[in-house]
Amino acid sequence: MNSDRSAQLLHLLRVHFNDVEATFSSRPKRLSGGIFSEVYGFRISTGGCDRPMVLRLYAADTDPIQPRLEQAIQDGLADAHFSAPRVIIAECDSDQFGGMFVVMERLPGRGFLRGVRWDEFVADFPKVCIRWPGVLVEVAERLHQVDPAPVLAAAAKSGIEASQLTAHRHIEFVAANLAAFGGRRTDEALAWMKENEPAHLDAPSIIHGDLWPANVLMRRGRLAGLVDWTMAGIGDPALDLGFACAGLAL
Repeated sequence: MNSDRSAQLLHLLRVHFNDVEATFSSRPKRLSGGIFSEVYGFRISTGGCDRPMVLRLYAADTDPIQPRLEQAIQDGLADAHFSAPRVIIAECDSDQFGGMFVVMERLPGRGFLRGVRWDEFVADFPKVCIRWPGVLVEVAERLHQVDPAPVLAAAAKSGIEASQLTAHRHIEFVAANLAAFGGRRTDEALAWMKENEPAHLDAPSIIHGDLWPANVLMRRGRLAGLVDWTMAGIGDPALDLGFACAGLAL
């Protein structure tokens, strides 16, 4: 990150923490991942504390509701004592900082999978085959048993309706991307998907929506938390399991 943008970030954090002496103890550095956004890690020293944080910069075509939606989900989960990074700042004004962004806490631990680049994945492949199914079950059991009430409360506080948190967002996302290919087979796939959209559940769960090994943080062999809640919502927990199975097959 260039010096001007770093200085602007520091100014925003000083205003947020009401601390004109706040400073970077570790300057923003680009992190791996972030297919649909730029992600930076840094540390801020404020109020006598050294706080590890993450900055996510969204692409220009991102839905304007996205920062507030992620804040509602992550803060609601944190309120429910689930290990998700609490959001410090969520900015939906694209004129601020050159685009929409969120600043959040950085959880300890490392991704179960280091990456999808061939040299990284080959090294992790045995671990994925042997340990990932058990870790996936643990993640699903812990996440899907969380009461959605704190997330719904955080969403209402941010002006987000419950209907905006449903898994229908996934169908809209897939439809928008498949439509770019065109052709009869694509039309058939879109029609099938819309005809077979899961029915509403009386007792839905919080879903992550992008449950693959790189988004699962581990520390000393134990589950430390989940990151990247871009596609999260409230719906059928089978979505998380289906996504994880499809991802593993790919």
